[in-house]
Amino acid sequence: MAQKKRHNRHRSDFLPEREIESLFAEKQGLGKPAVDGRPELRMWYKAGEAHPLTYKHTEGIGPDQAYDYDNLADEWYKWFLRTPAPLSVYANPEGEYGEDDRNGLAFPEENAFVYFGAASPFRNPDVRRIHITKRAPFFVPVYNVAASLEQFPSKRNEKNLLELIRKDLAGIKEETLEAKLNGRHLYGRCVIRDQPLNIPNIPRDNVFDIEPERLSDGETGLSIDLYHGGLWLLIREDELTPGDHLLYFKVESVNYEMETKFIINAHY
Repeated sequence: MAQKKRHNRHRSDFLPEREIESLFAEKQGLGKPAVDGRPELRMWYKAGEAHPLTYKHTEGIGPDQAYDYDNLADEWYKWFLRTPAPLSVYANPEGEYGEDDRNGLAFPEENAFVYFGAASPFRNPDVRRIHITKRAPFFVPVYNVAASLEQFPSKRNEKNLLELIRKDLAGIKEETLEAKLNGRHLYGRCVIRDQPLNIPNIPRDNVFDIEPERLSDGETGLSIDLYHGGLWLLIREDELTPGDHLLYFKVESVNYEMETKFIINAHY
């Protein structure tokens, strides 16, 4: 892959790192001691920080270095929400398709420069296998939350939806957060979209189980206007050398539990 560079611009539809850092500082506090060598939660949202195994928040990748954590999270949600529930590892983790490449699709599909991962919560752990056949980064949410008026019509406006996302993120239990690649602790970045993302072509049997009549129906089919926030890992392709790798992460909040083992088979 060509030399990477930072595009050094803030995307207007997302909270900048400094605002995310301030938000978490208000909710979580700073300076809690690390547990067993694990990075503190603040390392995931501290402005300007990045682990050597992961990309920086605004470090450009892909054609023209046009993608970073923010718009890759958008593309992940497009991929995630356009996958029908029966084929989704999130909505149907024990379906007939078993351990296949449903969670190993790449973006963009015609030029696989980022592999996407998805897993199912409350499985302690959920075990997934992903096959990588090209030298490319791996992008996966460790903890994420999405909200839309299609899901929560009682929220009435975007201010209430954003407060729902912020409250959810504030419920993360810091002492439970852990991520390791091949036994080495690492951390990623926090992404919060504060303007709606319109995603068309949502299937009727969608992973959020939203009734079709609640979704907007236009020329591009059923659609949703989505806000989202979460903790993400964008692992550098240099770390996913040919062979087998193990990515492990775990996190709990007041209303959610995720523990996942990704067995990554790199064959290229």
